[in-house]
Amino acid sequence: MEPRLLKYDFKIEFYDQPKIYEIPKKENETQTEKAKEKSTPKEKPKEETKTEETEEKKKNTNEPKIVLRTTDGIHIDIQISDVYTSNNYICAKQAKLTIWNLPIDFNDNLQSGNIVTIYYKKFAEVKDYDFIMSGYLGTPMSTDYPSGDFSVQLEIHLASKSNYFHRALNPNQFQGMTVENAIKSAFPSRNIINMTYENKKRIINESFCANTPVEFIEKITKKYVQSVRTDIEPKDHTQLIREASLDTTHTECNYIFTNYVAIQTETEKKEETEKNKPIQKDKNPKTETPTTDTKEEETKKDTDKDYEPLEDYLLEFIPQQEVTIGSNRNIKFIYWNAKIMYTHKLKVGDKVSFIDGTGKKIKGTISQADAVLSNIGECSLILKLYDDANFLNIKGEAK
Repeated sequence: MEPRLLKYDFKIEFYDQPKIYEIPKKENETQTEKAKEKSTPKEKPKEETKTEETEEKKKNTNEPKIVLRTTDGIHIDIQISDVYTSNNYICAKQAKLTIWNLPIDFNDNLQSGNIVTIYYKKFAEVKDYDFIMSGYLGTPMSTDYPSGDFSVQLEIHLASKSNYFHRALNPNQFQGMTVENAIKSAFPSRNIINMTYENKKRIINESFCANTPVEFIEKITKKYVQSVRTDIEPKDHTQLIREASLDTTHTECNYIFTNYVAIQTETEKKEETEKNKPIQKDKNPKTETPTTDTKEEETKKDTDKDYEPLEDYLLEFIPQQEVTIGSNRNIKFIYWNAKIMYTHKLKVGDKVSFIDGTGKKIKGTISQADAVLSNIGECSLILKLYDDANFLNIKGEAK
C-alpha cells in the first residue's frame, strides 16, 4: 500500500432556486431537438456532436452561478449540527459556513433561498468530491475584523427554512392508526423507523390530535417513541434537480424514530418463554439444546458483522461514557461520546463498535451525528452512541 496524504478539501456550489423549476420546459425542448437531430443526416464529425451535446447537458443541469474550492486557496470553516425547538425537540439539521477573505461585495451575488451544496474529498490525490449536504441559504452576513480579515457567514437550512416542521398536518387526528402509519402520515417519505414489528403495529387508542409535526413529536415521544433524531439524506445535485422538476421539496432531512428499549424487552420475553416451557418426556432434551445454542451462536455471528469498527475510521480517542437516568432511578441508559475523522459513510442508526480502555468490545447505535470541518483545521465527525447493552427486564428494573 502506497502512503496517501490526508488532506481535506471542500467545494461549495451556489444555485439560483427559480431556475431549477424551469427545468421541465428545457427537457421538452431538448427532446424535440434530439428528434430533429435524428431526422437530419449527420454532417459533422463525432467530436463536434459530442461537444454540442455536452453544452446542452450543462444548460439543462443548471450550472452553479458560484463555485468555491479550497484548492484555490480559500479558507472555509463548516459546522453541522441539529436545530432544536423551544421544547428541546430536534426539528432539523443546519450548517454554518464561515468563508474567509473573499471580495467585500461577495454577498451581493447571493440571495436568501438560494440552494447551496457542499462536497468534500479526503485525500490530496483524489479528484472526485463526495456529497455532504444541500440546503436553503439563509440571510448572508459579513464581518470585518480589526486585524484586516474579512469573513462571510452563511447558514444552510434543512427543513426548518421551508417550514417543513411547522406545516399543517392533514389528517391531524391519529386515533385508531398504528404507530407506523401515523409516523408515515406526519412525515411522508422522510421517515426511518427503527422499531420492532410489535411497536410499529401498536394501535393508538387514545385521542391523538396534532396540527403540526412539532405537536406530533411532542405527543408521540411521551408514550410510543423513545428517540427522534435527524440526519442528512445523501443526495447529489443531479437528484436534487430531478426532484425539483416534479415540484417536490428536495432538501429535507430524514427523521429517524427509534425505540431502543422495546427491542431488548422483546428478546427478554422470548428468553423467558423458552425457560418456562414445560419439558416433554417423549423428547430428548440433550438433542434439543445444541440446536438452540447453534442458532443463537449463528445470530450472534451475524450481528457482529453488522457492527462497523470505529477504529477503521481513525478514532481520535477512546469514547467517553455518559449515563442518563430514565423515568425511574433504577433505570439508567449508557451513551458514548466518540469523535472520528470525518466521513460521509456513517449515518444515524448505523451499528458501530469500538474497544474501550479495558479491552472490551462495546457495541452501540449512532443516535446523533454532528460535524466540525475545516480545510486548515479540525475535520471531525462527532457521534453520540447508544449502548446496545442497555435493556430492561419485564418488571421494569434495570440490569
